[in-house]
Amino acid sequence: MKRIEQFAKNMKATNPSVLAQPSPKKPNKRKRTYAILLGILIIGLIAVSGYYYWQFKQANEDTTEASQKETQNLVAEVSKIFALPEGIDPTVATVSNKDQLQDQDFFKNAENGDKILIYASSKMAILYRPSAKKIIKVAPLVLDQTETNSSPLTNTSGLQGTTNTDQSAP
Repeated sequence: MKRIEQFAKNMKATNPSVLAQPSPKKPNKRKRTYAILLGILIIGLIAVSGYYYWQFKQANEDTTEASQKETQNLVAEVSKIFALPEGIDPTVATVSNKDQLQDQDFFKNAENGDKILIYASSKMAILYRPSAKKIIKVAPLVLDQTETNSSPLTNTSGLQGTTNTDQSAP
């Protein structure tokens, strides 16, 4: 036995790695670099996504506010000329293609860019020309689908930008 112990001591002296514990492997530098770059890329993508989401929300809020302000200005202009129902915000549409609307009596004299104020609760439609600041036509609004020929707005394919803000007064 003494001989084996002596042999082990000699081996330890000449080759210490034989009896030593294996050392833990160090991470490869290339793998570490890729991991850091991947982390930076993910953080960058999250930042860019957050920025564009914020821009999208701002744009939606701005268009909603602009639409409401445009409706208020339009109602103020028309109310100087015509007695509008009070406490009710109209639905506003813009004539974008007058040729598609010419078959309806309400739109016979309409031009592109004219505004239509629709008061559903008062059953009234007003065709207004902002460029001339004139009311072109006022007509009763019939919402019953069985009487589509009675309504001044049966074919609305030539209209654009309808903003529904119709609210009854409390």
